[in-house]
Amino acid sequence: DLPQTLEEAGGWANRDTAFRFADYAASTVEALGDRVGTWTTLNEPWCSAFLGYAAGIHAPGRTEPSAAVAAVHHLLLGHGLAADTIRAAAPEAKVGITLNMYPIIPVDPSDPGDLDVAR
Repeated sequence: DLPQTLEEAGGWANRDTAFRFADYAASTVEALGDRVGTWTTLNEPWCSAFLGYAAGIHAPGRTEPSAAVAAVHHLLLGHGLAADTIRAAAPEAKVGITLNMYPIIPVDPSDPGDLDVAR
């Protein structure tokens, strides 16, 4: 979830949201860093960006492809800023991101065109 105030300012399509996310990470690690050893900054940013800002399937329900491209960039920027913030406050912590990766298999493995598309 993204606070409504940030969504009204453009949501993840607004670069400032990445910096607000880093602020949130700082507050969270300050409150919980002595008890949490493993941190995941974001869950499936592809879904947040493209399903939320291009397809309108997930929150915030927008259908603006250019906003989706900006959102994915800002989500990844936010991840990097938050990860740096967490590591600075809790150097022993494990910090990562959850990505929804899956294999891409060419329709015809003997077709150079299919192999190129899959690559």
